[in-house]
Amino acid sequence: MERGQIGIESRPSTVFVFEGLIAHQTHKNAERFALRLHQWEVALDTWIFDFNVCNYIELIIDRYRTPVDVITWRPRGFADALANRFSEIGLSIQEVKSGTYAYFSPRYAVDSAVTTVYDPDPMHSHGYGFKCREFNLGNR
Repeated sequence: MERGQIGIESRPSTVFVFEGLIAHQTHKNAERFALRLHQWEVALDTWIFDFNVCNYIELIIDRYRTPVDVITWRPRGFADALANRFSEIGLSIQEVKSGTYAYFSPRYAVDSAVTTVYDPDPMHSHGYGFKCREFNLGNR
């Protein structure tokens, strides 16, 4: 890459929240127990992926060549298992990050490398500044 060219490393990314958007939880108590025992794959198996959202993410990556990050409110080990699961189903997610809303919202609000944040929680809509979007499959 030559000087002045925009590569995939410097392209602005889109961020999706895992909980409630990419997947929906089926067995909350089983997940809580697995997280306590650090059984990340077992905890991940308590979630059902919404493949409409996964297909939309794949469309963003393939058609627009936009890097996609995923954030989760679960521990780091869960995020690593989630990254492995994304690679198993064929989604090339740039990075899976673990943290809290209080950690991510002020950073993403001022980060020029993030253009859009899809967060299903309406209470979080103002924390990311103008970047937060409501995910609706009719908006494609």
